[in-house]
Amino acid sequence: MEKLFEKLSLYDVLTSLFTGSILVWSLLVINDHILQCCCQCCQISHSCTYIYIIAKHYIGQFIFISYFCGLLWHRLVEGVFNADCKVSSYIASPFCRNQSSLIKKQFRKFVELYSIERNVEDDNILKEYYNSYYRLMNEDKLGNVPTLEASSALAKDLIFALPLFSTALYFNGNCTCRIILISLLIEIALFAIRYSCESKIHYLIWEQDYFLHKGQWKKSSSLSQASKN
Repeated sequence: MEKLFEKLSLYDVLTSLFTGSILVWSLLVINDHILQCCCQCCQISHSCTYIYIIAKHYIGQFIFISYFCGLLWHRLVEGVFNADCKVSSYIASPFCRNQSSLIKKQFRKFVELYSIERNVEDDNILKEYYNSYYRLMNEDKLGNVPTLEASSALAKDLIFALPLFSTALYFNGNCTCRIILISLLIEIALFAIRYSCESKIHYLIWEQDYFLHKGQWKKSSSLSQASKN
């Protein structure tokens, strides 16, 4: 249990709490709307609805439930869309972690920018990336990569939570056209944020590993050239 809490940073806790709060609030608003209809039909006071009760008496429980709902939602999204998911790659690739195409793109960008002579076959780039990543992780030199990973995970969780949130806003009496427009803009922004974070993560891994382990990069380059000869 202690190891689990050691791995959870404050940023991870806030991420789960934020996403979970949106999900729980959305469900409560939808449920509150249903109860309002029932209360009006039965001529019961509006104070019987869940939003009023929770806001007045159960703030601590709301935060607690929101946190664990955020954790469960994150695990659900990660389970459906992960690097080894069997869903159609074309559909799932924008949501999967460590996309090989994006890793290769950032590798070529980094090599061209610093004029590095290192020829790596496309089939081996992903393996080299994982070697670089875990080498930096073992040396505790990932820098701000974990923060970027948390930001990317938050953006992905919100992409799938937004439709439920929009539904809750609709039941809350907001303009339908406004909800659709704002939701679309937020979805586009979340996709852009996730793509930017993932690209930055891959680029930083290549860059940090190169400047911290130039000797191993030169050795790998010489071995690849020798194998070709």
